[in-house]
Amino acid sequence: MKQIFISLLIALCFTCCSTQKQVSAPLKGRLEIKGACAHYVIKILSGKAGGLKAEKTWTNPSDGKIYTNVFTVQNYCSFPADIKEGEEFYFEWLTEPPAQNCMRCMIFVPTPETQNAIKVQPHH
Repeated sequence: MKQIFISLLIALCFTCCSTQKQVSAPLKGRLEIKGACAHYVIKILSGKAGGLKAEKTWTNPSDGKIYTNVFTVQNYCSFPADIKEGEEFYFEWLTEPPAQNCMRCMIFVPTPETQNAIKVQPHH
């Protein structure tokens, strides 16, 4: 009995300690800006995640357009390239962003300072 308890405890530790901890129920967002070189700006449409941060208002210095409740995608390597500007999708917030191991050019694209790592849910 003691061995079963220890085995379950070890399995629980491995389950809880993954490198991409998801801490939210799905949130609904919309891709507001799909800039060059994987610069993505997301607007939160609905849902709540405790530590997820967003800028209440952000003005794009390139065109003066004002956005509300937005953030920049921190884990740009894993953001699906097939999502188009204006498209809505569901995502989860990750407390620990995965390593970024993709190439990214150095073109400057204005984005909000606030960044979050997210995991986009598969399309239904």
